[in-house]
Formats: sequence, C-alpha cells, structure tokens
Amino acid sequence: MMNILTAATLTILFNFSALALVDYSPKSSGTNSYNPVSTRSSAPARSERAVPRPQAPSSSSDFWAFLPDYYDFSLGYAAHKSFFTDENINFVNFNLKMGFAHGIFLDLAASGAQSLETAEFEQANSGVKLGFNWLEVGNDYNKLIIDSYLGMRFKGKSEYATQRNDRVLGITTEKRFGAAALGVDYERIFADTLDTDEEMAIGDISHIKANLGIMVSHEIQFLLTYGEVKVAASDFFTANSLRSDLKYSYLMPQMLLRMSRSVRLNMGAGFQVTRPDSSVLNETAKLWDLPVLYGNTLFAGLNLSI
Repeated sequence: MMNILTAATLTILFNFSALALVDYSPKSSGTNSYNPVSTRSSAPARSERAVPRPQAPSSSSDFWAFLPDYYDFSLGYAAHKSFFTDENINFVNFNLKMGFAHGIFLDLAASGAQSLETAEFEQANSGVKLGFNWLEVGNDYNKLIIDSYLGMRFKGKSEYATQRNDRVLGITTEKRFGAAALGVDYERIFADTLDTDEEMAIGDISHIKANLGIMVSHEIQFLLTYGEVKVAASDFFTANSLRSDLKYSYLMPQMLLRMSRSVRLNMGAGFQVTRPDSSVLNETAKLWDLPVLYGNTLFAGLNLSI
C-alpha cells in the first residue's frame, strides 16, 4: 500500500479518469462568478479563451471550417495493487479530445504500463472515438446533454495489452441542477476474436456508470462515480476462454481543483464494491483497460483545455 501512496504522491500532476467537472458558464473580465458543474469533460467556455481565426480569403474558407473549435488534453497516472498477480503496476494515460463544429468530437487515447517488480515500461492499448452531440437543451444551470460515439481499441504487444481490435459503442447523458449534475453513461465493447491461446478469449463487455458532480466553490469540485461491469463468456470454445460471465462493481470518488481558467488538477481513488470471481480470471485475460478490475486504484492528474 505504501508503494501505491508514494507513487500517487510523486505523480500528482497526472490524470487517470476521463470524467471531469467543467465550468461552462460565460466568463467576464475581473469576475469570479458562481458556476454550475458538469459530470464530464466538454468544450471550455469560449468568450475570452477562444482565439479568433485569421481572416481568410473566401477561397480558403473551407479549410478553416475543418479546424477544431477546442482542445482538451489530459496526462494521467494511476497506481494499481493487483489482487490476482500480487504486484504493484503503474499506468500512464494520454488523452486528447478535439471538438469540431456541429457537435462533432474526436477522442484519441494511449497508455503505457510499468510493473514495479520488473521496472520495465511497456506500451499498452491505444484507441480512438468519434462522437456527436445530438441533444443539448437548456441554459448552463439546467442543461440536458446527450452524446453518442463509435470507436476502436487497437491491439498492443505488451504484457498489459490485449491482442484484439475491439469496436466500441457508447452514449453519455448529463442533467444539471444548478451547482450539481447527474449523469449516466453506457459503453459496449464488442470483443474481437483471437488467433492465439496465449490470451483469454472473452465475449462482449458492458459498462454502465452513474455520476454525481457537486461544485463546492469556483475552485473546488467533487465527482462520485458508481460503475458496474459485465464481461460476457466467450462464444467460442477454446483451450483458454472465459467460461462464465464476469461481473463486478466499483466506486470512484474524485476531487478537482481549478488552478487557472484552463488548468484542472484531479485526484481520486477507485474501490471495488463487489469483487469479480477470481476463479474464472487469470493473468491472460488482458483486461487492464477496465477500471478497478484487478484491484483498488489511486490516481492523480492534470487537464488542460484550450
């Protein structure tokens, strides 16, 4: 446990979770207004932060139309204590979200892993998501938002990466109530088939989350997430396959500190509420992308919105 606490302290400038409270209200010079919260990352306020695009000739207007309206960058660190392998494993996560006109957004992610026992750093899985904001009604204090996305998670070659190319489908919802916000997210991962028995074959993965965000002040925000995960048994009978469904739930509290208008510091932890059945899970499952599956987690991070 001390290894985990030490690792999280030394790496306080990193971010693990994609969920983050975001200030959406308009900004004005010299004011520090009370603002609502959000249960997830989204476009930052544009009133002062947005940089006007250069006046381009009409012949090049199409070029400027394809540039992103905003960037949201996160670099994160998470320290895991694995219940199954009895080792401390650290993950570094990179995420870049770009928002475009008409509610379209692109999310790029990559990660790496290091076992403290071997001290070797290995590349983990990467992924991409293309999403669309198809409903956004109300003002900043009572807004209802619904997003959907499609994506891919690409195979890796390390001990902590799956060899599958999985497809991803998800929907995120959010409803604000002044200084609080509620959200429900659902993601379905369609697991690809494997050509080797070195990795456990699994079925599709279902992941549902309920989020509660509360703004204490302009600088301090809290987010509480409860999630349930189900990994279905493999449809294909092989020498190394998941024979029965794997289910577990977790709780993830977070605190976000606004350091400046564009910078947020995030600290939190993940705890298993119900543990998965260890008799059907072994080190060949390669499910490190799932939160808190292998053990309780500490994380911290830094998020920059432009």
